[in-house]
Amino acid sequence: IGGFADGNGTNAQFSGPRGIAVDDSGNIFVSDTSNNIIRKITPDGTVSTFAGNTTLHTYSDGSIGIRGGFADGNGTSAKFYSPHGITVDARGYIFVTDTNNHKIRKITPSGMVSTFAGSTDGFADGRGSQAKFNYPYGIVSDRLGSLFVTDYYNCRIRKITSDSVVSTFAGNGLNCANDGYNINGFGTNASFEGLSSGIGVDSSGNLYVTAASRIKKITSAGKVTTFSGDGFFSSISGRIGYSLDGSLIDASFGFPEGIVVDSSGTIFVADTFYSRIRKIK
Repeated sequence: IGGFADGNGTNAQFSGPRGIAVDDSGNIFVSDTSNNIIRKITPDGTVSTFAGNTTLHTYSDGSIGIRGGFADGNGTSAKFYSPHGITVDARGYIFVTDTNNHKIRKITPSGMVSTFAGSTDGFADGRGSQAKFNYPYGIVSDRLGSLFVTDYYNCRIRKITSDSVVSTFAGNGLNCANDGYNINGFGTNASFEGLSSGIGVDSSGNLYVTAASRIKKITSAGKVTTFSGDGFFSSISGRIGYSLDGSLIDASFGFPEGIVVDSSGTIFVADTFYSRIRKIK
């Protein structure tokens, strides 16, 4: 049952947590999405509210609920609206996709929140607030300090440099919710059938993205290929010859979401529909 409470271990409560990231000291940062806050968990299991606040709102019918907002500031004076993805860069800065605000927020190790990129919903490249996103979900930082974002409704992968310059790294945004738009290629010549929140990076700078029922690989040069998944998914009965596991291309996924790459290059995928954690060597 969702709720809100700071405390140690199982005494703490979350509501719809989505993103998770770990810093070099072993602290875990969680985007507590439905509470519109960022939580911190120390190595001994102590949960605290690191940034944002659970603002209560009285609706027209008299009911009271938590409502997102927007404000930069220190710690709990800041506000988020449905934060999803979260990552920690090599310097210890935390970056969050503030999804319903269509912005990328930056949090210093001391808890100061600022808007790093984005403004209103839409699509535009540019520096800082000149850029526009349309429900950014996943985010990851590479070893060079660049950020990569799954821009959900724009169906593109966006790149953000350390000085907040936003560009389109891959995808042309063409009708991405429909079948037949899984097109491999370089950069903006590629199309995705759909993007989720899953984006990971390996030590060589290759990105791995969960898109519809496939895992896509994007090299540091922007070449998009299908890394794993046959692209077939049936929520009813499967098909003749159906194989959940198998070779990279023969394997099948059901709406994969989270994805992470470990230091040895092994990939782990949260396969949402099939309720499995998949391992790709």
